[in-house]
Amino acid sequence: MEAFRSFFTAQGYREEHRSALVSAHDPSIRFTNSAISTFKPTLFDGVSQGDRFLLQPALRLQTLKLWIEHRAVSRYGGYFIALGTLSTRRSLGDAHRDAVGFFRGALGVAGERLLFRVSATDEDFISAVRSAGGALRIDGTPPDAFRHHYGLPGVLGRNSNIGIRDGTGFADVGNVISIERADGTRLGIEICCSVNSVLAQLHGISRPLLASPASAAYVAGQSSLMLADSLGSSVALVREGLRPRARGRAGNLKSMLRVVIERQQACALDDKSLLALVSRVAAEDGAIYEHASPPGAACALPLEPAAITARMAGYLDQARVAVPP
Repeated sequence: MEAFRSFFTAQGYREEHRSALVSAHDPSIRFTNSAISTFKPTLFDGVSQGDRFLLQPALRLQTLKLWIEHRAVSRYGGYFIALGTLSTRRSLGDAHRDAVGFFRGALGVAGERLLFRVSATDEDFISAVRSAGGALRIDGTPPDAFRHHYGLPGVLGRNSNIGIRDGTGFADVGNVISIERADGTRLGIEICCSVNSVLAQLHGISRPLLASPASAAYVAGQSSLMLADSLGSSVALVREGLRPRARGRAGNLKSMLRVVIERQQACALDDKSLLALVSRVAAEDGAIYEHASPPGAACALPLEPAAITARMAGYLDQARVAVPP
């Protein structure tokens, strides 16, 4: 995270304030799920905003949905730190040079380990990757695989995928995205990646979930990935002051806590041991959270790990009433 901050500051980007994890700035989402969701309110005024970057706590709800509907665990996990830039002054080639410079120069990813995948229909991206000196793979799959939707009428993103090779092959860790109106007018260029995905590929970790704060529960000897992930996401939301309720965002937290109780029972874990895991995850999350971008005016004062553990204890007791043994 500090490598990202240092590199893009040196390239002339300006750090922005982060948004709250519980989204109040983007009506199309319940929780902030990317850096660009924080930039979206200023996207149409991007020229005056210049080149910016952000280290943004983020949450994917798809992980909870996948478990509830299919009893499957996402390899990515729910909670993560999103790293993102938004440039209105740089060319597509410049953005790819910045991406190459960050991954190769700041993170030390050797040339043969870094790959950009581009749709065969996006000739400007092919030229940009080549001009930046990046390894290129031209992909013949339908171009929809290289398109981003922003929840804004008439706005679409075209992207290259950034991949890093580990011992088993390449995996995508981020994108360079040209954000455009329907008529092709460019609004800005985004570079984005997830801390968890990058760490997993750099260090040969089997899944990004295990490169998140949730891994603190896993390395403590708890083998349930879904328990670890639900703890990680719940702790992140409780840190920002969310309380479980019946509906909406608070209802999502309530569902996560129910999953924690279900997995606790399945793993025959006593309450004391569960709270010890909560404490570990809260401490790990706090250590990472300190490196996120400074909070914006709408961000609540985050709770300390001890306070999070105390609140989680109370919320879990409430959840147990609703989840029979």
